Amino acid sequence: MSAGIKASSHASGQARFRVAPGPGGRRRILAVVSIDGFPSRTQTATSFRVAPPHGPVVTGAQYRVKGTKLTIRWRRVGSVARYEVAVTLRHGMLPQYMIPARADSATVVLAPGVKARRVTVAAMGKNGLTGTVATAKLERTEPKPKPNPKTDRI
Repeated sequence: MSAGIKASSHASGQARFRVAPGPGGRRRILAVVSIDGFPSRTQTATSFRVAPPHGPVVTGAQYRVKGTKLTIRWRRVGSVARYEVAVTLRHGMLPQYMIPARADSATVVLAPGVKARRVTVAAMGKNGLTGTVATAKLERTEPKPKPNPKTDRI
């Protein structure tokens, strides 16, 4: 049992309260019945369900590739401790970057010939929870084949 919400001498009534942080699930409000100031029994007054806590959600994520530079931008979110940017490369490596909370973009310089496949941006909340991840799949930028005048006739 934690802190009391309200003391009352009436058999019914209502009181406002703020739900304590914690995991989602079923919570109970217990009524402690006292006689002459001494607790005699505890009874469940009501119960309710609490949604699980969630982290901040990153929106508006965009990327731009120019030469070997990959620039990722997103909309900043409130109450964020930091952002986590992960870049999946073609050969499977997954470098991750921790970006300060005040930032709204990151630039990754790729080695020549290395191609990125996917970029994900996640916001890490001050409560330690990670929200919904924004993912962008990079389209392939392979050169178009040159037309062959011998085989490509109209």
